Parts: sequence; C-alpha cells; structure tokens
Amino acid sequence: MAAQAAADAQALADALGEEGVRDCLELCGLTTDAQKQGWIDEGMSDMEGILTIRPSEVSQIGEELQKLPLNRGGSRQGKGTRRKVQALVRWCMERKARGQNLDSRLFTRDVMLEMAEKIRIEEDEKDAGIEAVENTVKFKPQKWVQWKLGFKTAIGQLRGINNSVPLTYIIRKREVPRDIFQFSREEQELYVVQLTGPAFKSDNRTVWNRLKMELIDTDGWAWIQQFEKTSDGRAAWLKLCDHYDGPGETERRIAEANKTLANATYKSEKYGMKFETYSTKIMDALTVLQDNGIVKNGTEQVAYLLDGISPNAPQYVQHLKTFIRMNQETKSDFTEAANRMAEMISQESNNVGGHGQGGGRRISAFDRGGRSGGRGGRGRGRGRGGRGRGRGRGQGRGNNDNTNDTRMNVGGVDVRDPTREFSREEYGTLIEEGYVGTLKRRRQEARGNGGGDDASTAISSLRTENETLTARIAALEGAYRGHSESNSQAGGSGGSNSNQPQSNGTAFGAGAYKRRKTGDNG
Repeated sequence: MAAQAAADAQALADALGEEGVRDCLELCGLTTDAQKQGWIDEGMSDMEGILTIRPSEVSQIGEELQKLPLNRGGSRQGKGTRRKVQALVRWCMERKARGQNLDSRLFTRDVMLEMAEKIRIEEDEKDAGIEAVENTVKFKPQKWVQWKLGFKTAIGQLRGINNSVPLTYIIRKREVPRDIFQFSREEQELYVVQLTGPAFKSDNRTVWNRLKMELIDTDGWAWIQQFEKTSDGRAAWLKLCDHYDGPGETERRIAEANKTLANATYKSEKYGMKFETYSTKIMDALTVLQDNGIVKNGTEQVAYLLDGISPNAPQYVQHLKTFIRMNQETKSDFTEAANRMAEMISQESNNVGGHGQGGGRRISAFDRGGRSGGRGGRGRGRGRGGRGRGRGRGQGRGNNDNTNDTRMNVGGVDVRDPTREFSREEYGTLIEEGYVGTLKRRRQEARGNGGGDDASTAISSLRTENETLTARIAALEGAYRGHSESNSQAGGSGGSNSNQPQSNGTAFGAGAYKRRKTGDNG
C-alpha cells in the first residue's frame, strides 16, 4: 500500500506541475514541444502559474507567440486554439475560487468545451449591450422583501473579480441549505466559492458600495453604517437580514399592511385619493402580506378593493361594485377588476359637465366590448362618439339628438307614427341612434301641443323619460348577465330575461337619468 500511495502522490505532483500544463496545452491544440514551451515561458511553469494570466490576455499572448521563430515556439495559433487556452485559464480560476486543487487530469475535453462556450456567451452578451439590471424597488422597511429580491437580482447580474461566479455568493446564507443538491449547478457554485483571499475582498467591497448607494438616505442605513470603514458588504447584508427578517419586523409589516387594507378609502375623483392611488395602495398591502407568508386568494383581493369604496361614493361607482362582483372575469381577478373600474371611472369623470350618456349605458357598452366597447367607442370632443368616432365637439350619435332628423326608419325601428307605444328593445335602439329628443318633439307636434300646453307637455315628457329609463334598465340587466352577443344593441335582450333582479337595474338607471337631467355625475 505504501508503494501505491507513493505512486499516487507522484501522479498528483506531475498533474499539478509542468507535466500537467503540457497535457492541458496539448488538449487545447498545441501539439509540439516548441508551442507548449512558448506558453510555459509566459509563466505557465505549473498549474498554479496559469493563474498569472487573465483570460483577456490570452489572445494578445497568442499573437505575440506567432511572431517568434519556429525554434522558440513560433507557430500559427488560430482563434479556436486561443479560445481553448482561455477556457483553461478560466477553469483554473474557478477551481481556485472554490478552494479546489488544479489537478490537470480533471481538465477534460468536455470541461474545456463547456468553459469555452461559457466565455463565448458572455462575450455575446457584452457585444449585445446586455448590462446588469438595477434594483427598481426603493428601500422602505415595509417593502423589505421586495427590495431584498430586487437587490439579489441586480447583484446576480454582476460577476466577481475572477469572472467565475455571480456576486450573489457574497450575500449567500451563513449555513449551506440542506436541500442544496436540489439546486441548479449555478446555485450550488455560490456555496463552494471561498470567502477569503484578494478576490473575495474585492468582490465584498463591490457589494458594500452597492448597498451604500441604495441605503444611505433610508432607514436601513442605520443598521449597516458601522461597516463603512471596512467596506464589509457581506457583514452589512447579514445584519440587514437579521433585523428585517426578524419576527418583530415581519409582524410590523403585516400589521401595517392590514391597517392599510382597513383604512384605505375611495370616495371620488374629486375628494380624497384618486382611484389609481387607492387601488395601488390596496395592491401594495396585499403584496406585503404575500411576501410575509399571508396569501389572499383572488376573490379576497377583489373584496378588499371593493370594501374600501365609501358608501358616499357616486352612485355609478356603487353599481360598478355590483358589476365587478357579478362578472365572471372580474370577481376573482384583482388586476382585471381594478383595470376595469379605473377605465369606467375615468370615462365617467371625463364626462362630467358634458352631454355624454348616463352611467348605465356606459357599463352596458363596457361589458359588451371591454375597453372602448359598444357600437362606436368615444368621440374626441364632448359627448359619446357614435359610429365612425366623431372628432368635433358633440360629434357622433350620442345623446346630442338632432332635432332636424327627418328619418322615418331609425336603426330598423319604424317611427312614422311618433305617438305609438315603443317596446323596450325599440327604445334601446332609438337611444343608441340618438333619436329620443326628435321623437319627443314629434310627439308633441303630433298631439297638437307645440309647447303651448304646459301640463300636457310635462305629461308627455314624463312618459318619454319613463320609457327611456325602462330601456336603460334593460341594458343594465344585459350587462349583468354578461351576454355580449345579446347586448349588441342597448337593452336588446333585457326584456327576455325578466327573472333578473330589478332593484340594482332600477337604481342605476334612475341615477344615470338623474345625472343626465341635472348634469351631476358625482
């Protein structure tokens, strides 16, 4: 056994010495003794000597060796050969960083090709202008978990001084995870790199500088300021984790998030916070809870969004809440619910003081087509644009009825006799076509009122208004049922579903009509 041990020791010595260097260089394509000697003379006298050359210096050395006489190692060393020598140098650097010996017998063809490919990819990323990402999350104690993830991601894009592993190894946990063998190879490497030596000190200082840059004007600076003289990035990081991942800070973040969810209130776009601000606060609070182990499902998240809306919010907002709760696409999807409410509230707010249609009509159109849905979308001036998207003030066929309209057939509805009774479906079409005002005038003229008999005029006006409101209710019923096809015209299918509860539809229709009459949109 003694003889075998002595033989093994000699084999290892050869693998670590000049013989090992010659074997590796031959694998790289340098087959003659003169070629190998040229690199040995550059400092590769043994495997440790390879570390005196950086990968970026290999090409220049190879070009200089080509210029030498043949008896001194001069020979053609193409790009492929130099890339393989780069791979050898990089392999030695990574082994050294992990505290592993440089046994040349472990530098196989597969290892060489894998390392050469890694170098090529890094060069391609550099040529493509792919740079390290910045941490976009600003540090706040309540956003610790998000900031921590952002910082680790940013650091992970940076390579250490030896260009072997990401700087994430500096901020790895104190203990090796028990399930490390389930990690990827790259993640495992983070725990084998040594936390000693000149390379570590340089990388540690780089991490410190990043921490200082992000925390110096925040509450977190107080916890790491003590490490400024030593520029100890790892110690500073562990200190932050000990504090902000501690049970006290975790409970405080959870308590603050719950407080936000309980107190955040939306009233209107005029009073208090805007809906965009309100929904963002709710989402941030839910994210904090999730980051700290408390996960709310989609229905619960939407409930928080809706429950914070004040009972004193405008009537159309109250009915938007009902719509969100009943709609399959929004009742359990916070993002979709918030986006839809934001768009409808924006449309309603932009309509204040104008002559657009009431809230019930807009919700029906929204349900049929989502954003800018309905038959025509919005005009760019006041009022609702009709078919063809009107661009002037009051353009399109909205509620700005044309009192000079002489049509006898409006959207398929026969209006030759203005005094006849119209169905709810027909009124929905007349509303869509902007014909209600013309119909009212023609009725007055046909009955001989002409505006002279105030009592008769009032009765006729109320009758028309009631019929209009009935059509709006039908449109809202259709929206609640979510049947897009049957709602292609306002109220077109409302009459066929009389089993739908009428209270919500009546309240919304009345509110929408009242706002139209008074110009008050909440």
